[in-house]
Amino acid sequence: MTRNALDYILILSVFWTITFGIAFIFRLGMAAQRQNGGTSGQQAVETPLAGRNTAPNQPAASGGVLVEMVVFAYCQEKCCCGIFADGITASGYRIQPGDKFVAAPPDIPFGTRLSIPGYNDGLPVTVRDRGGLIMGRKIDVFFDDKDGITGHQRALNWGRQKLKIKILNILRREQENVTCKKRLQ
Repeated sequence: MTRNALDYILILSVFWTITFGIAFIFRLGMAAQRQNGGTSGQQAVETPLAGRNTAPNQPAASGGVLVEMVVFAYCQEKCCCGIFADGITASGYRIQPGDKFVAAPPDIPFGTRLSIPGYNDGLPVTVRDRGGLIMGRKIDVFFDDKDGITGHQRALNWGRQKLKIKILNILRREQENVTCKKRLQ
């Protein structure tokens, strides 16, 4: 085998190890929640993000959990989304003018509601998308064209910010799957 082939195999093995590790941590967290009585509906629960390398999660004053995250921004143009710039998010949601939503890592399920300072006037937004580079404590906020300024320029203006995000609720995986199937029908 050539050196390039070996490098490719090494990269794939590291990628799958990380992917399965995150899934395993999420399942452990959900199992512990069920064992401790769990919650029904869409109440806030602690996420597997709690063990990562930033400050611990803190209860928010008005419900939810505060988590420090790095917040990037993106638009629906090819410069941000590449071949996925078709106006449909990873959850199957069709983007409408004026939409406000978030792309989050896989350990924050679709449908989870987040409050992000400086975005959507602080009102809660929904996780409706994923991103290939979004891992750990990172999220992307979505911008579209507004007042003659392109969504891409608005995303560039947002830049990269380290913020305390309020996670208001986390849907369980079963709820997420039902929600996505309904949107696709």
